Amino acid sequence: MTFAGTAQGTFADVERWTSLATNQCVLRRARNENIAVSWSYSWRNAPGGRPTQATAPTSKGDVAGTEVRDSCDVAPDQLPADAPADWLRSVTCDDPLEPGGTATLSLVQRAAQTIVQVASPELAVSPDAECTAEPRTDQLRASVPFAIAALKRIRPGDSLSVAVGSAVTRFGSYVPRLNCMHAAKPYDGYRSYDDCLDVFTWSGTLRVTRL
Repeated sequence: MTFAGTAQGTFADVERWTSLATNQCVLRRARNENIAVSWSYSWRNAPGGRPTQATAPTSKGDVAGTEVRDSCDVAPDQLPADAPADWLRSVTCDDPLEPGGTATLSLVQRAAQTIVQVASPELAVSPDAECTAEPRTDQLRASVPFAIAALKRIRPGDSLSVAVGSAVTRFGSYVPRLNCMHAAKPYDGYRSYDDCLDVFTWSGTLRVTRL
Protein backbone atom coordinates (compact mmCIF):
# COMPACT_ATOMS: atom_id res chain seq x y z
CA MET A 1 0.00 0.00 0.00
CA THR A 2 1.31 3.42 -0.98
CA PHE A 3 0.06 6.85 0.07
CA ALA A 4 1.61 9.67 -1.98
CA GLY A 5 0.69 13.21 -2.87
CA THR A 6 1.41 16.92 -2.84
CA ALA A 7 -0.04 19.82 -0.87
CA GLN A 8 0.09 23.55 -1.20
CA GLY A 9 -1.16 26.43 0.86
CA THR A 10 -1.06 30.14 1.54
CA PHE A 11 -1.15 31.95 4.85
CA ALA A 12 -2.07 35.66 4.71
CA ASP A 13 -2.45 37.55 7.97
CA VAL A 14 -2.51 41.29 8.70
CA GLU A 15 -2.48 42.09 12.42
CA ARG A 16 -3.10 45.58 13.77
CA TRP A 17 -2.71 47.08 17.23
CA THR A 18 -4.85 50.18 17.88
CA SER A 19 -4.37 52.67 20.69
CA LEU A 20 -7.47 52.93 22.89
CA ALA A 21 -6.55 56.54 23.67
CA THR A 22 -6.32 57.82 20.07
CA ASN A 23 -8.09 55.06 18.12
CA GLN A 24 -5.09 55.03 15.77
CA CYS A 25 -3.43 51.91 14.45
CA VAL A 26 0.13 52.14 15.78
CA LEU A 27 1.61 48.72 14.96
CA ARG A 28 0.98 46.40 12.03
CA ARG A 29 2.40 43.04 10.99
CA ALA A 30 1.67 41.59 7.53
CA ARG A 31 2.60 37.97 6.84
CA ASN A 32 2.32 36.31 3.42
CA GLU A 33 3.75 32.81 3.32
CA ASN A 34 3.44 29.91 0.89
CA ILE A 35 3.50 26.23 1.84
CA ALA A 36 4.57 23.27 -0.32
CA VAL A 37 4.64 19.60 0.74
CA SER A 38 5.21 16.30 -1.07
CA TRP A 39 5.34 12.78 0.34
CA SER A 40 5.30 9.07 -0.38
CA TYR A 41 4.81 6.34 2.24
CA SER A 42 4.59 2.60 1.61
CA TRP A 43 3.58 -0.37 3.72
CA ARG A 44 3.64 -4.12 3.23
CA ASN A 45 0.82 -6.21 4.67
CA ALA A 46 1.65 -9.80 5.57
CA PRO A 47 -1.30 -12.25 5.61
CA GLY A 48 -2.81 -12.22 9.07
CA GLY A 49 -0.30 -9.60 10.22
CA ARG A 50 -0.13 -5.88 10.77
CA PRO A 51 1.08 -3.51 8.03
CA THR A 52 4.78 -2.70 8.30
CA GLN A 53 6.83 -0.01 6.59
CA ALA A 54 7.92 -1.38 3.22
CA THR A 55 10.33 1.34 2.10
CA ALA A 56 11.98 4.37 3.64
CA PRO A 57 9.42 7.19 3.74
CA THR A 58 10.07 10.24 1.59
CA SER A 59 8.59 13.59 2.52
CA LYS A 60 9.68 17.16 2.16
CA GLY A 61 8.17 20.57 2.56
CA ASP A 62 8.94 24.20 3.13
CA VAL A 63 7.39 27.52 4.00
CA ALA A 64 8.57 30.67 2.20
CA GLY A 65 7.37 34.24 2.17
CA THR A 66 7.61 37.64 3.76
CA GLU A 67 6.82 39.40 7.01
CA VAL A 68 6.61 43.19 7.16
CA ARG A 69 6.26 45.18 10.37
CA ASP A 70 5.50 48.89 10.24
CA SER A 71 3.96 51.76 12.19
CA CYS A 72 0.54 51.56 10.48
CA ASP A 73 -1.23 54.95 10.78
CA VAL A 74 1.50 56.85 12.66
CA ALA A 75 4.94 58.06 11.61
CA PRO A 76 7.81 55.63 12.29
CA ASP A 77 9.24 58.02 14.91
CA GLN A 78 5.91 57.95 16.79
CA LEU A 79 5.90 54.29 17.71
CA PRO A 80 4.61 53.55 21.21
CA ALA A 81 7.31 53.65 23.88
CA ASP A 82 6.60 50.03 24.76
CA ALA A 83 6.92 48.76 21.16
CA PRO A 84 9.62 46.12 20.61
CA ALA A 85 12.96 47.71 19.77
CA ASP A 86 13.28 45.75 16.52
CA TRP A 87 9.66 46.22 15.39
CA LEU A 88 10.30 48.11 12.14
CA ARG A 89 11.61 45.46 9.79
CA SER A 90 10.98 43.40 6.70
CA VAL A 91 11.90 39.71 6.61
CA THR A 92 12.09 37.23 3.76
CA CYS A 93 11.94 33.66 4.97
CA ASP A 94 12.42 30.18 3.50
CA ASP A 95 12.37 27.37 6.06
CA PRO A 96 12.06 23.58 5.79
CA LEU A 97 9.25 21.68 7.44
CA GLU A 98 10.11 19.03 10.00
CA PRO A 99 7.97 15.92 10.69
CA GLY A 100 6.53 15.53 14.16
CA GLY A 101 6.07 11.76 14.00
CA THR A 102 5.59 8.96 11.48
CA ALA A 103 2.99 8.17 8.86
CA THR A 104 0.31 5.69 9.97
CA LEU A 105 -1.81 3.07 8.26
CA SER A 106 -4.54 0.92 9.75
CA LEU A 107 -6.99 -1.60 8.31
CA VAL A 108 -10.59 -1.95 9.47
CA GLN A 109 -12.30 -5.14 8.32
CA ARG A 110 -15.98 -5.16 7.47
CA ALA A 111 -18.17 -7.91 6.02
CA ALA A 112 -17.49 -6.99 2.39
CA GLN A 113 -14.94 -4.22 2.74
CA THR A 114 -11.49 -3.39 3.99
CA ILE A 115 -11.26 0.25 5.08
CA VAL A 116 -7.73 1.60 4.66
CA GLN A 117 -6.97 4.57 6.92
CA VAL A 118 -3.81 6.56 6.21
CA ALA A 119 -2.34 9.73 7.71
CA SER A 120 0.81 11.72 7.14
CA PRO A 121 2.76 12.92 10.17
CA GLU A 122 2.18 16.56 11.03
CA LEU A 123 4.86 18.92 9.73
CA ALA A 124 5.96 22.26 11.18
CA VAL A 125 8.76 24.80 11.01
CA SER A 126 11.37 24.66 13.77
CA PRO A 127 11.00 27.01 16.77
CA ASP A 128 13.92 29.16 15.57
CA ALA A 129 12.64 29.50 11.97
CA GLU A 130 11.99 32.91 10.42
CA CYS A 131 8.68 31.77 8.89
CA THR A 132 5.78 31.54 11.33
CA ALA A 133 2.97 29.88 9.34
CA GLU A 134 1.66 26.66 10.88
CA PRO A 135 0.78 24.30 8.00
CA ARG A 136 -2.43 22.37 8.68
CA THR A 137 -0.88 19.05 7.75
CA ASP A 138 -3.37 17.26 10.00
CA GLN A 139 -5.55 17.45 6.83
CA LEU A 140 -3.29 14.92 5.08
CA ARG A 141 -5.36 11.84 5.90
CA ALA A 142 -7.96 9.63 4.24
CA SER A 143 -10.23 6.71 5.03
CA VAL A 144 -10.90 4.68 1.89
CA PRO A 145 -13.16 1.58 1.66
CA PHE A 146 -12.05 -1.14 -0.75
CA ALA A 147 -14.42 -3.94 -1.70
CA ILE A 148 -12.82 -7.24 -0.72
CA ALA A 149 -14.03 -8.77 -3.99
CA ALA A 150 -12.18 -6.05 -5.94
CA LEU A 151 -9.00 -6.62 -3.94
CA LYS A 152 -9.14 -10.33 -4.69
CA ARG A 153 -9.37 -9.61 -8.42
CA ILE A 154 -6.03 -7.77 -8.46
CA ARG A 155 -3.47 -9.85 -10.32
CA PRO A 156 0.09 -10.23 -8.99
CA GLY A 157 2.07 -7.14 -9.94
CA ASP A 158 -1.06 -5.07 -10.64
CA SER A 159 -2.49 -2.23 -8.56
CA LEU A 160 -5.78 -0.66 -7.62
CA SER A 161 -5.56 3.12 -7.16
CA VAL A 162 -7.95 5.65 -5.66
CA ALA A 163 -7.59 9.44 -5.92
CA VAL A 164 -7.75 11.18 -2.54
CA GLY A 165 -7.40 14.76 -1.41
CA SER A 166 -9.16 17.79 -0.03
CA ALA A 167 -11.51 17.89 -3.04
CA VAL A 168 -12.68 14.28 -2.45
CA THR A 169 -14.85 14.80 0.62
CA ARG A 170 -16.19 11.25 0.84
CA PHE A 171 -12.80 10.07 2.15
CA GLY A 172 -12.39 12.64 4.91
CA SER A 173 -13.48 15.92 6.46
CA TYR A 174 -11.33 18.73 5.08
CA VAL A 175 -11.19 22.51 5.48
CA PRO A 176 -9.47 23.98 2.40
CA ARG A 177 -10.18 27.60 3.43
CA LEU A 178 -9.99 28.63 7.07
CA ASN A 179 -10.79 32.05 8.46
CA CYS A 180 -8.00 32.32 11.03
CA MET A 181 -8.98 35.75 12.34
CA HIS A 182 -8.71 36.20 16.09
CA ALA A 183 -9.88 38.99 18.34
CA ALA A 184 -8.20 39.74 21.64
CA LYS A 185 -9.50 41.66 24.62
CA PRO A 186 -8.03 45.17 25.15
CA TYR A 187 -4.75 44.96 27.02
CA ASP A 188 -2.39 47.66 28.34
CA GLY A 189 -4.12 50.41 26.38
CA TYR A 190 -4.31 48.58 23.04
CA ARG A 191 -6.82 46.57 21.07
CA SER A 192 -5.55 44.02 18.54
CA TYR A 193 -7.36 42.44 15.62
CA ASP A 194 -6.44 40.86 12.34
CA ASP A 195 -7.60 39.73 8.90
CA CYS A 196 -6.40 36.19 8.31
CA LEU A 197 -6.97 33.54 5.65
CA ASP A 198 -5.35 30.10 5.71
CA VAL A 199 -5.74 28.08 2.48
CA PHE A 200 -4.48 24.48 2.40
CA THR A 201 -5.32 21.96 -0.33
CA TRP A 202 -3.86 18.62 -1.32
CA SER A 203 -4.22 15.78 -3.79
CA GLY A 204 -2.83 12.29 -3.73
CA THR A 205 -3.25 8.60 -4.46
CA LEU A 206 -3.82 5.58 -2.29
CA ARG A 207 -2.56 2.52 -4.18
CA VAL A 208 -2.93 -1.15 -3.28
CA THR A 209 -0.50 -3.44 -5.11
CA ARG A 210 -0.57 -7.21 -5.10
CA LEU A 211 2.94 -8.62 -4.90
